[in-house]
Amino acid sequence: MGIIHSHLKRSLMGITFSALRGGLTPLVPDSLKIAVEVDVSGPRAVQRALKSLERALKDSIDPTFFRDNRAPSDLAILALYTHADERGASTEFIEKAWEAAIEGVAEHLSPVGKEAVLHTLGAGAIDNAFSQLLSEPIRLCLAAQVLSVQGHSYELSDAISEAVSGGATRETALNLIESNRCKCEHAFTQAAGLYKKAAKLFGEKGSDKDAVSAGLSAGRTYTFLAGTHMGTDRFGSASDAFFAAERVFLQLGILEPEALFLAADAKSKAEGALSKAQELGQRAAPQEFDQGAAAPAA
Repeated sequence: MGIIHSHLKRSLMGITFSALRGGLTPLVPDSLKIAVEVDVSGPRAVQRALKSLERALKDSIDPTFFRDNRAPSDLAILALYTHADERGASTEFIEKAWEAAIEGVAEHLSPVGKEAVLHTLGAGAIDNAFSQLLSEPIRLCLAAQVLSVQGHSYELSDAISEAVSGGATRETALNLIESNRCKCEHAFTQAAGLYKKAAKLFGEKGSDKDAVSAGLSAGRTYTFLAGTHMGTDRFGSASDAFFAAERVFLQLGILEPEALFLAADAKSKAEGALSKAQELGQRAAPQEFDQGAAAPAA
């Protein structure tokens, strides 16, 4: 009786899939009403599982989460990765990488869906389809992707150029885009923190390849942040962000030698930005890059 109760309790925290060969009936949350048997033991089994998941998600997930009013097949792929992770099963027969699937899901999310993803994180997390379907590290990476895309969407350089072309001074142009600059900075900072947290979780699970992937995304996001600062003449802050990228890449160098080259490049750019800041009399504005990620604001 205790085992059944424990199993039921776990199932309410997320969708539990049974293996076809096990003949078990999966217990799933009433909110989604998905009952799918999953087997990842071979290519054909994976294809059958994906088709079953796609049908179930199409009928069960909130259509307002996606711009085209349907759950994309990439969400089924991420659910399959979560299933494999929970069972310690191999993912070798899942043809599409989870990183690419995350990009696909993020691309189709509606504003409501993006908020739903972000609301699954932090102390006040809300339980919804994403928290039920996806493992924590994959969900963290999905949220980071949403935030990273948001950061890129502000197109600050174009806005500055347009203002200057219209007769504004650069100082005036920078003042005009300050609100969006802050939002962009916030999005990239949070995204990088979430990628770092995901990398740590993957590492704790012994998934070194996935940890490296998430870690590289964290480092690259810090370079995006640094680029934002460089483009808005905040050279001290740019130096901080480049140094943050260097630290991430150096940590990955143990598992991925190529990351050492990225670390060296980030360090060089950090030193260049710092020199420029000192030349202009700017002071660096250190951020708590290594304190983990706060819950993102939707």
